[in-house]
Amino acid sequence: MRPPRRAEGLTPALPAALAALALALGGCSPSPPTAVRLTAAEVFEMAKPAVVIVEMDNAVTWSVPQPVLTPQKTQQLQNRLVAMVRAGQVANNDAAIGQAAVKLLTDDPAGWFTAGAQRHQHTDSIFALGSGFFVTEDGYLLTNDHVVDMSTSDVSQQLLDELQREGSDPSRLASFRDEMSRGLGVPVGDAPAAKLFQWTLGVYKADLRVVSVRPTYRIGFGSMSATDLQSKGVPVELVTHGQTTPGRDVALLKAAGGPYVSLAVTSSEPARGSALDVIGYPCRCASAASADLGRVLAPVLTQGTARERLPMAGGWTALGTDASVEHGNSGGPVLNDAGQVVGLATFTDAAATAGTPRSFAVPMDVARQFTDQAHVRVGQGALGKTYAQAISEFRQQHFRAALPLFQKVAAGTRASNPYVPRYMTESQSAIAAGRDRTPSRLQVALPYVAVAVYVLLSAAALAALLVYRRRRRMSYW
Repeated sequence: MRPPRRAEGLTPALPAALAALALALGGCSPSPPTAVRLTAAEVFEMAKPAVVIVEMDNAVTWSVPQPVLTPQKTQQLQNRLVAMVRAGQVANNDAAIGQAAVKLLTDDPAGWFTAGAQRHQHTDSIFALGSGFFVTEDGYLLTNDHVVDMSTSDVSQQLLDELQREGSDPSRLASFRDEMSRGLGVPVGDAPAAKLFQWTLGVYKADLRVVSVRPTYRIGFGSMSATDLQSKGVPVELVTHGQTTPGRDVALLKAAGGPYVSLAVTSSEPARGSALDVIGYPCRCASAASADLGRVLAPVLTQGTARERLPMAGGWTALGTDASVEHGNSGGPVLNDAGQVVGLATFTDAAATAGTPRSFAVPMDVARQFTDQAHVRVGQGALGKTYAQAISEFRQQHFRAALPLFQKVAAGTRASNPYVPRYMTESQSAIAAGRDRTPSRLQVALPYVAVAVYVLLSAAALAALLVYRRRRRMSYW
C-alpha cells in the first residue's frame, strides 16, 4: 500500500499568509483608549451650562435704640433757653429760640439724648452671591457653605457697613436734615444736621441687634444680575452643609425640575503642576459688600496649575492653585484638563505675593462626604455627556453631527441652558454655508470594518491552522 502523502507539504504557506495579513490589518485596529486632554477653552464651553450663580437672600429683621429727650432733659433745655432769652443772648421769637435749641442739641448730642426703651425695628434684605455647579441631572448642586450660611455676626457687620455707607450718602443726610427740620419746626443747616446724623449712627452701631434671619436661595443660568435673580432665578433648597473655612466649607442644594447638565467629578488629586481651570461668577468688586446688585454677571474662566496642599484646622487639606479666585467665585468648580471637577474654589491667601495668586479649593473627596451623607449619587449623566459630545463635534466643525445633539440637549434642558440656542443657530448657518466637515458614514465605519475583518481573518487563520495540525497528525498513522 502506498504510504499516505504528507499533508504538511500542501498547506504550510496558508496559515503563514493569513497570519501575516491579520498582523498587517491589526495595525489598523483601534489602539487602547487614552484619557482625552482638553484645552481650557474646551473645558470652559463644556462646563458652562452646569455652572450657576448662587444667590442667598436673607430677610433680616433688626433693631436699634431710639434716642429720646427724657422729661428731665426737656425741662433742662427749656430752662436753658429761657435763661438765654433773659440774658439777651437769644431774641424772644420762635425762629431764634428754635435755632438756639438746634445748636444746643447738635453741639453736645450725648449730653441731651438718651437711648430710650423703645427701639426702631426694620426688615431688610441682605444678599450673598457665589457660584455653584450641578453634580446630578435631577438637580443636586454643590457650593460653599459660606455662600449659603451667613452667621449673625456677619449679618450684623453687613448692617453696620450699610449704616456707614449711609453716613456718607448725601441723599440720606438731606432726608435726615429735612425730617429734623419738620420735627423742630425750624430750618436746620447741613452742618448741624450732619453732626447729629453721625452721632445717631454711632448710637445705632453701638447697640444694633439682629432679631431674625430668614434665608431663601435662588440660582441663575447664563448671564444675569442679582436683581434679575430675584425675579427670574430658580428657587433651590438647602439639603445639608458644613461650616465656613477652616471647617468643611461645602453645601449641597437641590433645584426642582430638570434635567440639568451636570459635571463629571473625580476624587483623584491633581499632580503638582498639572493644569487646573476655575469657572465662576466673580463680581469684579473690592469686597463682597460693595457688589453692585444691578451689574450683570457672566461666567469667567481663570487658568492655573495645581500647587501645594494646605492642612486646615478643620481636619481636612485644601487644594492649592495659582489660578485667580475673586469674590463671587466661591463654590465654583475647579476642573482638570479632562473636564472633571477636582474641587470647589473657596478662599484666597491675602498675604500672597502681589501678581502671584494663591487660591485654595475644597477637594472633591471632602465634598463627597456631604453627597454621601444625603445619599446622592453624583455623576455627569447622559445629558452632560451628550452636551460634551456636541461641543466636541462643533469644535471639530462636525456641524451635522453636532446639531442633533444640541437639539436633544435643548429639548431636555429648556431654559436652564441658555448656550444651546446659539450653538444650534451657528451649526445651521455653517451647514448652509458649506463649512461642515462631518465625516461620511463610510469614513466613520472604516475603523469598525477593519476590526471586523481582523477578527474574521484571525478566526480563519486559526481554523486553517487547526485543520493543518489535524492533517499532520493523520499523516503519521
